[in-house]
Amino acid sequence: MELKDEFFQYISQVLSELKTSIKDLKAIGEIKASFQCKRVIFSYLFLIYLGKEELISYPGEIFNFERNLFKKNELDDIIKHFIFDCGEKYSKIFKNFEQFSYYINELQQHFMIYSSLGSVYTPLEIVKYMVKKIIENYSKTIDFNQLNDDMKTLNTIKSLKILDPSMGTGIFLIEMLNQLTNFIYNKINDKKKFNKRVLKKTILEYCLYGVELDFISLEIARFFLLIDFNNDYEPLECIKTNFIQSNTLIDPLFSNRINEFSIIMGNPPYIRSDTLIKSQPELSKIYKNEFKEVIKTGQKSDIYFYFIKKSIEMLKTEGFLSFIVPNRFLTNIYAEKLREYMLKNLDLIEIIDFSEYQDDSLNRVFKNIEVFPSIFLAKKSIYSKNIIMKQPRKREELNEQGTVISQQKIIDFDNLIVISNDEKKISILNKLLDKRKFVKLGLLVKVGEGLRGTTISKKEYEKLNPIEKKLYVREIRGKNIRKFHLNNFNGYYKLKKDREFHQNVLKKIENKNAIDIKLSNETEQFLKKIVLSEMGSELRATLTESQEFSYGGTYFITEIRSRIDLNLLLGLLNSSMTKLLFNLMFKSGKWGNSYKFRAQYIEKIPFPIINPENTKIIDQIKQKVNEILDLQEKIISIEEKKTNSLIQNKLMELDELLFRFYEIPFEYLKELGE
Repeated sequence: MELKDEFFQYISQVLSELKTSIKDLKAIGEIKASFQCKRVIFSYLFLIYLGKEELISYPGEIFNFERNLFKKNELDDIIKHFIFDCGEKYSKIFKNFEQFSYYINELQQHFMIYSSLGSVYTPLEIVKYMVKKIIENYSKTIDFNQLNDDMKTLNTIKSLKILDPSMGTGIFLIEMLNQLTNFIYNKINDKKKFNKRVLKKTILEYCLYGVELDFISLEIARFFLLIDFNNDYEPLECIKTNFIQSNTLIDPLFSNRINEFSIIMGNPPYIRSDTLIKSQPELSKIYKNEFKEVIKTGQKSDIYFYFIKKSIEMLKTEGFLSFIVPNRFLTNIYAEKLREYMLKNLDLIEIIDFSEYQDDSLNRVFKNIEVFPSIFLAKKSIYSKNIIMKQPRKREELNEQGTVISQQKIIDFDNLIVISNDEKKISILNKLLDKRKFVKLGLLVKVGEGLRGTTISKKEYEKLNPIEKKLYVREIRGKNIRKFHLNNFNGYYKLKKDREFHQNVLKKIENKNAIDIKLSNETEQFLKKIVLSEMGSELRATLTESQEFSYGGTYFITEIRSRIDLNLLLGLLNSSMTKLLFNLMFKSGKWGNSYKFRAQYIEKIPFPIINPENTKIIDQIKQKVNEILDLQEKIISIEEKKTNSLIQNKLMELDELLFRFYEIPFEYLKELGE
């Protein structure tokens, strides 16, 4: 018996046993038992080929496959026989191709969520939506009278070029093949004189192009495209010529394909630049040089940045681009140059943020890489209209109208793409855009990052002699910072220069406007300052003197770096107003339930311009902060409960004052779920 026959006999035996023990299966979704059997067989086949059979999580002894049944090189022969010799037989297991492609997509989600190539596999419902929206928008550029006139030559259709630059197993292209065929066929006036199969073949041969770096995924994609077109397994040359193994980003083949494609779509890989530097340092250097226009200096980028830029270059003017990518690009600092490039070169049509999506079918795909997905659809042209913004919570809301915002407002708002379905939040954002009333906090305040260096524990410090102790100061970590106070010091930082040196430097800058004066981190921290935590569900900050230093992972603002009174600034940072501003502006950058309160983000939040009309409320805010600081000093074990209650009341009063300072109704806080 030949090896492949032995293998397929084994598969048949598995199928037979599964039919009698279907109750043991834990298949994904509510699908008929027979389909579950077939899914398991195919999953088993592909996992064996990928060398991943240990990942099979279905119960039963039938899956205890003996690895030594085949030698490693023989597995390649088996899969080739399966794809090329037995494709017709095995594809007919399924009633239709959609069922087959649904299986493979579920399989990828379940077993291959995040590959070493950065591939994240897309739920079929999202693929269908993206393809549908692209066709809807592209169809507005088609002259359907001309389309009907040239149905003999099909030249109008042949001129359409569609690319998936990281096609994976081809799910976007397969969906485009079917939806586009049906869409155009429905626009044909005389359907009796035209063969739908000819139309589909024309689209497959002339319109669809795909690139994939991973050979296994490419072979599966070619197979799927072929059996989707026909179960007779008619050979098609385009399957090999239009769908190729390559690196879209740097292959010379694509260097000259500028302004060529009418539609580019897909789900590009996600690999952080620091990860790429470790795994492929030379390739990382090439990318950094080639795509520097979308890389912010000093920040980490991601490989999907490069796919977006490359795709914009390859797209025709008036062509359409749609990708599903992590939503962090919308507001994160590291994607600032990418947003700037996109807003300059694209007319954004629709952006969907899935951070509020409650359907597990999508969220489970991305849970292992700690991001929420987003979709954008854009046209390569000068922006001319409003962008539709959606933040669906369930499937039905995908097709709802959404809110709108002009692209110019996004540009005015520091290129932050803020998405919300809440009209109140949109109205607040519009208010904060008023440059007559607000300025960026960074124009008034410079935020410093905690220092790093030699540290010792409290026990080690206590063993030092008095002279040695003078070289150390208490270090402030994020866990030490609470609202309006510090607690539980357990470490000390060793100064690089003695205290006298720093005091002499500071004497030279007394009575000067020093916001832009250069000082070492160590010298500056001898000044009175606000220290801030970096991560948490809300920002925590307090005042401290020269004996405590902000360490790495925390931030600080000294009195010489702020044109705002420190008490006023401290009140703002500890208030619900700051939490609301971060929720509005930087929600897509959250890590789980925590924000990253980094210097660049804090400096971007809007601050009301001080004028005679708001000086009174500013004095009230400063007074309230003093009251809270005094109460914190009075906390002792006997009256702690009572004092904490007083502090909570004062914090509420402080919130109300700050909402008045920003001229935002305080009742919004409850309505917005803060």
